[in-house]
Amino acid sequence: MHPVDRHLATEAEAHVGFERNVTPDCGQRILSFAELDRWFSTSSPGDRVSYFRGFLALDRGPGSRLGEESGLELDRVATAVMAMAAAGHVHLVQRRHGPNDYTYVAVRARSPRRSARLGMGGRS
Repeated sequence: MHPVDRHLATEAEAHVGFERNVTPDCGQRILSFAELDRWFSTSSPGDRVSYFRGFLALDRGPGSRLGEESGLELDRVATAVMAMAAAGHVHLVQRRHGPNDYTYVAVRARSPRRSARLGMGGRS
């Protein structure tokens, strides 16, 4: 079993509620930007949120197979999550369910990583 699969052993484990870990309901495939913001402001290190199930490359942005409005909301959420990861606030993982079917998960990091200066070995 892959380490990520062990961490997300069951879908039920990921559906435990907003306090700690969040997954969109089966009918709601995209976590809204407001829900992501609320999770981020209340989460602790190790908490995780499943923000989308599908295939980001096909589903985000204009021309999305989800429709214009949903595709743009997904793009907004995915862009925010990637910015959080770039800042070291979250780690991004995926769980593959089948072809073009993934659950995208953000895991709250212990603390933001320190930015290292390129070519300086992290020293100032």
